[in-house]
Amino acid sequence: MNNFHEIRLDKISSNPRNPRKSYDTRKLGELISSIKQKGVIEPIIVRPRKGKLKTPRTENSHDIDYEIVAGERRYQASVKAGLATIPAVVRELTDDEAYDFMLVENLQRDDLSEREEAESFKAYIGRRGEDGISALAERTGIAPGYIRGRIKVLELPARLLKAWDDGKIAFGHLQQLLLIQDPEEFKETVARMFSWQMTVKELMSYIKEQAPPLSSAFFPTKDRCAKCQSNSTVQIELFDIETKGARCLNPACFRKRQEEWLTANWKTTALAKKHETNGFRFEEAGNNRSNVRPFYSWGTQPGKKCKSCPHFVTVINITGRGGKEKACAGPKTCFDAVTNPRSAKKEHRFVYDRKRKKNTVD
Repeated sequence: MNNFHEIRLDKISSNPRNPRKSYDTRKLGELISSIKQKGVIEPIIVRPRKGKLKTPRTENSHDIDYEIVAGERRYQASVKAGLATIPAVVRELTDDEAYDFMLVENLQRDDLSEREEAESFKAYIGRRGEDGISALAERTGIAPGYIRGRIKVLELPARLLKAWDDGKIAFGHLQQLLLIQDPEEFKETVARMFSWQMTVKELMSYIKEQAPPLSSAFFPTKDRCAKCQSNSTVQIELFDIETKGARCLNPACFRKRQEEWLTANWKTTALAKKHETNGFRFEEAGNNRSNVRPFYSWGTQPGKKCKSCPHFVTVINITGRGGKEKACAGPKTCFDAVTNPRSAKKEHRFVYDRKRKKNTVD
């Protein structure tokens, strides 16, 4: 049963489990001025503190201590306004009931910060377990993916959370960073995000460029990738993150699987049949191709011996695209012998003379 009372402020204590830790100074000042002029219009909600008398036996409630369930800001403003008492509704609630009531009441307020909202979700699930997500979603109307996403960002490095608190990055930045599964890729992306001062859209675009489409995989993805958390569609379901198309959010893993399959099955691919090459090489970051020597860049065609050489390859990126270049992945002398025979012979004689001279000196 609910009971309305005027309770002395010194008999009321704040709730230590309240996720709200800060209040807008300007709005709190406005509330203090309003209370000085008109008093507290809407009563706060309190419960008897544990171990105290559960319900007042008389209208005099001065001998009972109470804990705030809802109305912390009104209580703080009343103290600063110099009031002695505050109107309150007393409710008998268990710890769990009081926490649920307080959390839902806080989540319905517009001035709850994103960090406080995330901390509220985390604290609730910490008390109720994973099943608490669906219960909280049902009570508040908030999507489960939204709740999971807010909780998940709290696992990100402290440096990022500090930047979020300071307004240097937005929640959207953190949400996009959740997509990256590879630790090294994560570090590099964070560094670029800060140095380039990326907007959320720019970060989203950058991450998308690094994440190959699963449709480009040569290896079978149905069983291996369907439920993997590096699958962007899984991330959408879990954390309510905006992304289009199924992509692998762990490029290192994708590259490894792609390389394994192509190494074992290269001869069966359309690229191998089209270019008549005996293998492949992935493009390196920044188009660094020092490990291969493309024939077309030199304006020459592969020789007859190349067709049987294991170093005669096609250069592709990890999605299998590219394939415009036939290249030599063998020794430079072999490549020179095909592309520039005269230069190769001259180089060969130079090397031979140097070796002979050295042997003579020795």
